[in-house]
Amino acid sequence: MFKIFELLFFKKFVEDVIIPASNEAMEKGSDALTYSEFLVYLGIWFLMATIIGPSRKEWFLSLPIDQFDGTPYRMNGYMAGQQFEQILTALRFTTKEKPNYVDRFWQVRDMITAWKDNMFAAFTPGWVSCLDESMSTWINKYTCPGFIFCPRKPWPFGNEYHTIAD
Repeated sequence: MFKIFELLFFKKFVEDVIIPASNEAMEKGSDALTYSEFLVYLGIWFLMATIIGPSRKEWFLSLPIDQFDGTPYRMNGYMAGQQFEQILTALRFTTKEKPNYVDRFWQVRDMITAWKDNMFAAFTPGWVSCLDESMSTWINKYTCPGFIFCPRKPWPFGNEYHTIAD
């Protein structure tokens, strides 16, 4: 499963752009972010995204797990909460400067291009494809660069993506 994930994941972009740019933004005296540590960070986010309710800090508590309070897992064995927050604060997706014109997606544009290039190289679709639109849910229009209202969707606020499924 991990080999498939890594095949479809844009590893070269992570190693060439995300990790160096994030390391530049890290606090002085902190350990440099590595590729394997980035994967652990990403894995923790994937797990946290499956459970609604607990705050980010609750995932790193040192208290024993309680079925009525907190999270069902503790991530301290994989990464310290302070390191997780430090990576979150320093995470960068581009090495380019902000453009002089208005581009609300400038920080992630290179990452999107790298994702598309990687999928073009690593994935060959079948002959039956389905084009669809999906919404990335968002509540605050001031923190979402491409915020739109789409009344026909079950959750009408957020970013709309056009996706193709094989």
